[in-house]
Amino acid sequence: MKLAKNIAVLVPSRGRPQNIKRLVDSFQDTVSDLENTHLIVGVDDDDVTKDEYLLLTAPFLRIVVSPRLRLAGTLNALAEQHMDAYDILGFMGDEHLPRTTDWDDRIREAMPPRGVVYGNDLIQGPNLPTEVFLDSEVVKRLGYFAPRGFIHLFLDNTWKTWGERTGTLRYLADVIIEHLHPVAGTASSDAGYVEVNSSDIWNADEARYNEYVASGELNADIEKLRSL
Repeated sequence: MKLAKNIAVLVPSRGRPQNIKRLVDSFQDTVSDLENTHLIVGVDDDDVTKDEYLLLTAPFLRIVVSPRLRLAGTLNALAEQHMDAYDILGFMGDEHLPRTTDWDDRIREAMPPRGVVYGNDLIQGPNLPTEVFLDSEVVKRLGYFAPRGFIHLFLDNTWKTWGERTGTLRYLADVIIEHLHPVAGTASSDAGYVEVNSSDIWNADEARYNEYVASGELNADIEKLRSL
């Protein structure tokens, strides 16, 4: 018996259409319910590989082209567009790859009200949700999937804190959603990795995270979630 909750996995991507093709293939091999588990990819309108993304087709796939907003901005734009149509909104990077069969049903089963659920990425494991799934009510109540002002980093710290402080964090150690990354020797470095791991972006996102905590924004978000 299938669970009723539908899932949209949101994936901001740039310059890596081959990774999205790989992700589509993985969905076809591992997803339990492709009628209710969809892949929505955000592509920048100035991406030189945009047309390669648009050649990709699958019944569960949607490509959304929009101006470049960087990872956090694109994720928020996709979440705003789809939060009313889905019970669960997920994030994966274009370098994530589900390995566990029926992982989508495992997410459905584990998701509590206002919940934060994540699998094992084989790098951070329980330490950080580098991929994550949120009850869509979380996004509706806060008004975003990621706090505004972030570029790329420290989002996983934020999601974990939301779940910890509301008692809704669920880690699924046996649900493998691998993070293919140069640090693990499972991906080659490219311009995207170099850019997002630069000291400029690290410093900017670290400063924004510290501000988010110190200013009271985090506490305000936790109170909003507790009131759901």
